[in-house]
Amino acid sequence: MKLAGVVLLALLLACSTGLAQFRMLFVLESQVLEELVRLEALARALVRTGEVKVRAVAQMPSERWLEEPFQLVLVVPAAGRFVWLCTPAPAAWLPEPLAEAYGELVEAIETVFEGRRTVRGLEDDLYTWLLAARLSRLGVLEGVNLGD
Repeated sequence: MKLAGVVLLALLLACSTGLAQFRMLFVLESQVLEELVRLEALARALVRTGEVKVRAVAQMPSERWLEEPFQLVLVVPAAGRFVWLCTPAPAAWLPEPLAEAYGELVEAIETVFEGRRTVRGLEDDLYTWLLAARLSRLGVLEGVNLGD
């Protein structure tokens, strides 16, 4: 898929789902220029909706996060066939707007990678749970109120 197609797909996904406002962190450890350009296009398209705030860092946070936390954290390692989409809870337990956005983002991210990498969430991989727990402990990933 050409880069313009990725941007168009991201815009269509974001507009069609009515994404609620949320914050997303991209942890981009990859050095593959094509991956980084495609993820940048996705991030820019999400930001253009006015509903998503995106920030990117080049390495996994290791110290206490003093800024506003995120609801979603996408971790793109330097190599491998997986990327991890960390959330404060499994998608089925997330508040409705965030759960819907999560599903659409998984599709968009996998489209960006054109099958070269697969998104793994809390439902798919114990490693994602460990990453999410670490990010939560550091204050990077915020929790959700799961009710009584």
